[in-house]
Amino acid sequence: MITDPPLNYVLKEYDLSNFGLQDGDEYYIAFHFNGKWCWPGVIDDVLGSVMIKFNYDLLTLNFTGPNLLYKNTPQNFTVEFGNWGGFYDFAGDDYSIALCTEINGIENTLASLPGVDIAVGETKTVTIPLNIANIGVYDVYAKLIAETDEESKQ
Repeated sequence: MITDPPLNYVLKEYDLSNFGLQDGDEYYIAFHFNGKWCWPGVIDDVLGSVMIKFNYDLLTLNFTGPNLLYKNTPQNFTVEFGNWGGFYDFAGDDYSIALCTEINGIENTLASLPGVDIAVGETKTVTIPLNIANIGVYDVYAKLIAETDEESKQ
């Protein structure tokens, strides 16, 4: 009987800035691997680029909540987010976390909370209660609102 080998790997990261590459520069890289049941292999000419880091960059990582909302019944939504900026922490009063929807093409804030202090590379999870007063169809999404966020598309 033939079985697949276990899929174990070790994540390796390399800082290419020591080789003169700047944010956004593209480069080609080749990978060499040794297989247990096959000859060594090579994946060549893979195009990569140096990640662009912003000074201030909040990023929504996960958003969960109920699929059905009931009128005048508080329900909780959970937002997980991180500070993906390269250099600076966010103080809680620098931003807010909002639950929004679009009604007739206009963005409406349904609920919001003030931010929490978050360091570079750190992630946080907050729970936002939402109470809908009007019956309707709502496409609820989370939004991090920060004046200093340099990459607000995420």
